[in-house]
Amino acid sequence: IQNIFDIVKLLGHFARLWEIGKIYRLTSLARKIKAKADIISSAKDSGTKADSAMEALDLVLEYKRENPKDFEDIFAALENISQDYKNDPSKRQAIKDLLGKIG
Repeated sequence: IQNIFDIVKLLGHFARLWEIGKIYRLTSLARKIKAKADIISSAKDSGTKADSAMEALDLVLEYKRENPKDFEDIFAALENISQDYKNDPSKRQAIKDLLGKIG
């Protein structure tokens, strides 16, 4: 039960991202990046892999240009999670548990 509360606290860092517009934009970006990642992992030639990697990078850079506040919020949340992971053993374990359930 404690791990569930730790995970909820961890996700609290993303509170600034819980707006419908942001969620939609982030989900759309994630799907586009996933499509490029799928191409990279399945491509046989390095040219296709490189092209897809650069297209994924372009997607991220375009998102940053169009949504600078979203991008700032994402990195602030990631920074908080990183600090929690480094400094709080219970949150470190909650992150490990969460990732173990995903993978």
